[in-house]
Amino acid sequence: MQWAHSLLLLIAAATAADDIRLGARNATNSIAHVTEATFTTQCDGVTFRPDPSFVEPDQRSCVVYPNGTVWRGANKTTASIFREKTGNIKNTVTAGSLHIDYVAFLPNQAPVTVLANLGISRLNTSLRRDSEGIRLETAALYVPDNQITDLSVTFASAMLLLDARNNQVTRVNLNASGLTTLWLSGNPLTETAFEASPLPPSLVEITMSYTKLTSVPTGVLLPSLQRLRASNNSISTIKDIHWPPGMTEITLENNSISTIIANFPATLTTLGLFGNPITAIYANASQFEILQKLSNWAGSSDMRPVLGSTLGGADCHGHIGVQYITPRIGICILGNDKAASLSTVVGVGIGVFIFVLLSLLAVIRLRRAKKKSTQWWYHETDDPMPVDVVETSRLQHDARFDDQLQQVRIPVTDLQRDVVLARGGFGVVYLGTLRKKEKVAMKRLLPNFMASARAIDEFLHEIRLYSSLSHAHIVGFKGVTWSNVRNITIVMEYMPYSDVWSLLLKNKWVTSWFTKMQHDAMRGRTTMGMVKGPEFGVSKLDVAKAIASALTYLHGLETPVIHRDLKTRNVLLGAHYEAKLTDFGTSRFRADDLTMTAEIGTAAWIAPEVLKGVRYTEKADIYSFGVMMSELDTTEIPYANLFLEPGSTLTLARTRIAMLVVNGELRPRFRAQCPNKIARVARRCLAFDPAQRPTATELLALLSECMPPRNDESGSLFSSDFLRGH
Repeated sequence: MQWAHSLLLLIAAATAADDIRLGARNATNSIAHVTEATFTTQCDGVTFRPDPSFVEPDQRSCVVYPNGTVWRGANKTTASIFREKTGNIKNTVTAGSLHIDYVAFLPNQAPVTVLANLGISRLNTSLRRDSEGIRLETAALYVPDNQITDLSVTFASAMLLLDARNNQVTRVNLNASGLTTLWLSGNPLTETAFEASPLPPSLVEITMSYTKLTSVPTGVLLPSLQRLRASNNSISTIKDIHWPPGMTEITLENNSISTIIANFPATLTTLGLFGNPITAIYANASQFEILQKLSNWAGSSDMRPVLGSTLGGADCHGHIGVQYITPRIGICILGNDKAASLSTVVGVGIGVFIFVLLSLLAVIRLRRAKKKSTQWWYHETDDPMPVDVVETSRLQHDARFDDQLQQVRIPVTDLQRDVVLARGGFGVVYLGTLRKKEKVAMKRLLPNFMASARAIDEFLHEIRLYSSLSHAHIVGFKGVTWSNVRNITIVMEYMPYSDVWSLLLKNKWVTSWFTKMQHDAMRGRTTMGMVKGPEFGVSKLDVAKAIASALTYLHGLETPVIHRDLKTRNVLLGAHYEAKLTDFGTSRFRADDLTMTAEIGTAAWIAPEVLKGVRYTEKADIYSFGVMMSELDTTEIPYANLFLEPGSTLTLARTRIAMLVVNGELRPRFRAQCPNKIARVARRCLAFDPAQRPTATELLALLSECMPPRNDESGSLFSSDFLRGH
């Protein structure tokens, strides 16, 4: 199975009490007490020691134990459990000595999730959404070799494949409208396992070998079914079974079937009866034709023959003759009168008609299931969010009643919503398509905050502010859309090359401020696979100048706008690697009579005056810009080199950083190789006294004077540090 950009989950064995993967709970942690070993993504308030082998996944996970210990969860990896080449596989969860009892939440943005041989006994009965209320994008869930007994689970419509082989399943009750493949082999299944409720009508393939079945359960014979594999059971007969009309494979090897009266669908191409004690196969003329056309009578290197024994016709009774399909296989032919022949013809015709009809319905169903969270995203009504308080009264910044925004309102039916691109503390950004042709980004509040009038009010303020901005280095505002206040969404320009921080991490070998960086620069290709020259990309200086230009615009408005959250993660890259500022959720207009004292942004980027809680101006953005220059220069989180006492929590670390910055005792570091002109500009931005910092206009001018020296490495693909292996 091919899974482009697949994500998998990996948990390795924990073997020692001082294992580096053991997390420390902060004093203010919010993880609830558990009564069993629980795999979850609710891991806030836990700090893990740095691990060189660990790469933070898109959504962090952990395993929480009743005694209070917490183990590190998912890790990004290139390992694959599949034979096929799957490219850059990330996030696989496989077995070690680590034990899990209960799966509470699955990580999102992971189309393939593997939780194998971990001792799991229970799955959350609803795995439709992640811990933040976002619809799960998991397309394939592998939970083989565990101890699950009850497979009663609701999945999102994106789920296509479920592998629950080699568990202890005795009950199957699945609600998964898009599920096409179900693997249940190696479970103690009986015919009653499927009586709780019908299986998903979209199923195309079911495997249930090595079970306790004595017959083929009627509950699995769905109209949509095409492939059934039920070998190594105790099935003794398939008489009177009405096979679905579109079946292409029926594999029942190593059962106890002795006689076959053929009544197979005309679409059948593969039949597996190898290892059964078959003495005779009966067929009329039309069924003989179906048998004759099977592709596996002789078998092959990867497929057993239909039968493993010889049938000479000696055990036929009540037949009119024997016809041979192969020299070894003789079929007992039954007579056909006119009525029988007509019945067969009509039956086949009706069967083909029903198959075509059901195929069309299945395609429509699958397309609807796939697009349920895109084309009809605005119909989502299963978010249990009480919003009466905001629906019945106008909010302070309610954009829905703004005449100006009504002019840029986009009908919800013009937008299709796709996968999650990013999520933050309050919002989530989806890939979308506007009017079926233009890719856009769609930002809305996380469902967790839909019950908060304050959170909605802040988001509506962001919309009003963002809609008033227009600059070449600010991510473009396309419009706003909603069907109710719960799904109000900003529609923005789509930036295909993600954020600058991600680019820096992929280009750690680039130490120069003047070298063009690309997401796949080592091979001279972009993430879209197009070969580009050395000038395609963006340099660190390009990024700095672009954002300085954006600040010049923001601070130069009639009522200046202070961004208040400048960092490389909030700088995105367009189709030509042009850098643009985004995330105006914390931005504010600054009026002269307004005293701004709110602490916004992340501690390491915040100016001293903001941390003090005193009045500040747009010069706070300039300080944050200086911190961002440190990010660009070192490819490190600010103050990552700060020494902390063993056992220090993240909260204590932030507090210490804030205290040192407020007292003027701490500034971000720069490399000794940082060009002098750039270092001087950064130091001016980081001045403790806001009055000593340049304005945005002055900053842009200073950066424009920074030119690469003659001995700069910008003409070389690799820096000297990289060539030395550092």
